[in-house]
Amino acid sequence: MLASMDYFYANDEGGGDITFDPGDFAYDYFQLGGGTDDPGQDQDSLLIGIGGDPVSGNWDAEPLAFNVKLADEIDGLINWMDWTTATGGGSDIFFAFNQGYGAGVSYDAGTFKTIFLPWMLEWLIEGDATAYAPTADAYALMQNVLTWFGAVSAPMFVATEGPTYGVYGYGPYDVAAVAADYVLAKAASLVSIEVGYLVDDAADFTWVPLTAVGNDRFEGQIPAIPEGEHIVFYAFKATDDQGNFNYSDVAVFYTTGLEYTQGAKLLYCGDDYYTWYYGGDIDAMVKASLDQLATDNGFVYDYWDVDVYGPPDYQTVLSNYTSVVWHGYADWDPSIFPINSNENPFYPFVMNGGNLLFSSEEMLGTLYDWPADYAPGPGETIYDVLNVSWLGADYNYDSLRTVDAAEPLTAGVDEHLSMIELPFGFMGDLADPVNKDAYVFDAYLEAYGAWYGDWGYGIAWRYTDPATGSKKVTMPFCLANLDDANRYAFLGNVLGWFGVTTAVDGIVSSDLPTTYALYDNYPNPFNPETVISYDLPMNSRVELAVYNVLGQKIRTLVSDSKSAGRYMAIWDGKDDYGVQATSGVYFYKIMAGDFVQSHKMMLIK
Repeated sequence: MLASMDYFYANDEGGGDITFDPGDFAYDYFQLGGGTDDPGQDQDSLLIGIGGDPVSGNWDAEPLAFNVKLADEIDGLINWMDWTTATGGGSDIFFAFNQGYGAGVSYDAGTFKTIFLPWMLEWLIEGDATAYAPTADAYALMQNVLTWFGAVSAPMFVATEGPTYGVYGYGPYDVAAVAADYVLAKAASLVSIEVGYLVDDAADFTWVPLTAVGNDRFEGQIPAIPEGEHIVFYAFKATDDQGNFNYSDVAVFYTTGLEYTQGAKLLYCGDDYYTWYYGGDIDAMVKASLDQLATDNGFVYDYWDVDVYGPPDYQTVLSNYTSVVWHGYADWDPSIFPINSNENPFYPFVMNGGNLLFSSEEMLGTLYDWPADYAPGPGETIYDVLNVSWLGADYNYDSLRTVDAAEPLTAGVDEHLSMIELPFGFMGDLADPVNKDAYVFDAYLEAYGAWYGDWGYGIAWRYTDPATGSKKVTMPFCLANLDDANRYAFLGNVLGWFGVTTAVDGIVSSDLPTTYALYDNYPNPFNPETVISYDLPMNSRVELAVYNVLGQKIRTLVSDSKSAGRYMAIWDGKDDYGVQATSGVYFYKIMAGDFVQSHKMMLIK
């Protein structure tokens, strides 16, 4: 099929009427006897088909309509449609609805078939210049054409699954693929999908059949590979019962020699590439805080060096953990945190409920070439994963403050903080959230003589996604900008909120209180969860529980001996059996030593 409004012009630059004779390509292969080149701008935009014709019969009563105005807005495709005349074995298949001239010819030579359309397929669109798509008529026309041609399509891949980026272990690796057969003219069905893999510089792919599990989905494994550092390429092959086959795009992963530590809930992803340049190790500052927290709270975590191993694979790496801390300094390589959500392993991580603390002063700017004003949207990692709705790069602030004295994530953190200057100076960004539960930090913008919060914003925030349960903390500056004590307190609070230190409660400050205290929960009212903080001036047996308005205990949050300190507990709105509590008023009561106190809170839906 040839569709062009300028084919005649290319063959007769003089314009006007044109005639094709035997020996001309248009005559021999399209049975075009001739026509008129550019009879005038703004030709008829409605075509009528021929009843019973396999290509144009759909439009023998209702005309086929062009959207030339929209096509002109998009690409300047003004309607310069030509007129056509069939000859010999050719058949006129479209006519101008109002003007009556020929507007398309088909030809069945027995050994081949052709169609000539003297107009642009791009005219069959709808929408507007910012969001347009083919019309239903466009799809119907193409289906008619392919069916008349007897075209047979190989199976097409709908989705593929498997490891990408750096992986744990040496396999076997789970893979899956979904394909569909779009054969139009002949009945066919998908019969098999295989996965082929190639390790390093092997001569050819090794193919392994997958098992059908229903709905055109096939599952299986890439077998285990030898230990060592390897690059593995793999692809899928789908075959139907007529022998037609198709290949997926090639995917890549690489072994790292790293393994998951049993019992670890937390993965720390450190990105500090330029240690060779400035002779220090910014990453080590954050690791030292995590090491101390792990010792003090009795948990283990794994470390992933992003500079060495690139992004971690979701399937074999990230899926092992409930929480990730990403800390980047001078992270000027956009490949380590892919800009598109469908390529970023942290997208499935948060969509499956994973918790993420993201801290970096350069990664956001790196992805977008340090914009002064950028608003991302759905499909972009910083929007979908990091919850960023607006980015302003490199505001270079050096002073922070906490936002709310009752904010649990900044309990034990100084109200005003002078940031530690790192080797490349201060390079913090400004960012606004898509959604937030609360701002955590604010920054002083010296160039404006004001705090960012003076305009109702903050530069770091926390958010719990109600659809997935994923908890996110987004910070467009470095954890390493905080001094050791404040970094320790803040990280401890975040990890307690994430449930890394313990399932429901954790210490949030190493400063010893002088009296017992039970604080108002935050937020209140709340949905889906709230944080309850309390102080212990000495080692105590603690009972902290939630009661309904009838005085019935529905959830025990803490029942344990605790050392002196400030703690927080999280109530997720569920009872001891995991059943979601109804909306309404509830009470929480603490008993610690001789101290007994209760407060009221409200769960809303």
